[in-house]
Amino acid sequence: MAAPSFSKFTPIVPQFQLFDLPFIFKDADHLHKVQDGEVGEELKALVTKKGFVALDYWDAGFKHFSSSKKPVLVPEDAKGQKFRIQSSKVLEEQIKVVGGNPQVLPFSEVYSALQQGVVDATENPLSNFYNSKFHEVQSSLTLSSHGYLGYLVVMSDKFWSKLPDDLKANVKQALSEATAFEREETAKEDAHVIAELEKYIAASKKLEIYKIDDAQKAEWQKVMQSIYPKFYDVIGKDLIEKALGTK
Repeated sequence: MAAPSFSKFTPIVPQFQLFDLPFIFKDADHLHKVQDGEVGEELKALVTKKGFVALDYWDAGFKHFSSSKKPVLVPEDAKGQKFRIQSSKVLEEQIKVVGGNPQVLPFSEVYSALQQGVVDATENPLSNFYNSKFHEVQSSLTLSSHGYLGYLVVMSDKFWSKLPDDLKANVKQALSEATAFEREETAKEDAHVIAELEKYIAASKKLEIYKIDDAQKAEWQKVMQSIYPKFYDVIGKDLIEKALGTK
């Protein structure tokens, strides 16, 4: 069994780029309903056709913007900034549409790239931002929740097929419980990271945390969601609309 990030699946199942689309999910509740519902099942079926058994979705968390150049509060603030991104056509378009300069870099190189000014800004879940010490080399963090990072729990089809049906049922039940626990722990970790960052700010004054208000969020959504039609052929217009309409 393994739980690779979604980016490992996009080369074989391009539809997984759905999860890269900015502002596709309203909040964690909407996200989990998409994953646990029709859209999530369709995507798992596509992975299973490639020789894996796709079991469940786990959270890394919602992504937030950070910068050492200028706080990113409205789309205009992104203009001219060099953003480190994962390798993804969706993420490239997401940054380009707000006037930023997307830079694909391995995660292991991001800290030094930020430190040396090779890139100005990045997007990460709170756990990645804090555990990789990006707060040491960034001056602002914006709680934008514009994107999402997750993992898909998979098992070898060869191994799965050897299990008797009663054990398969037990594995699915255990994993369902583990998924609920993992999601709760991710939410707790986010709260813990904010608390630790606030302690860091109080001691060092080297970082500022910003929250976007409803008007700013609406501005981001209007600009960033304009890229969706570019990926109708790759992801599927129907799949995107199903995700947006999930309740």
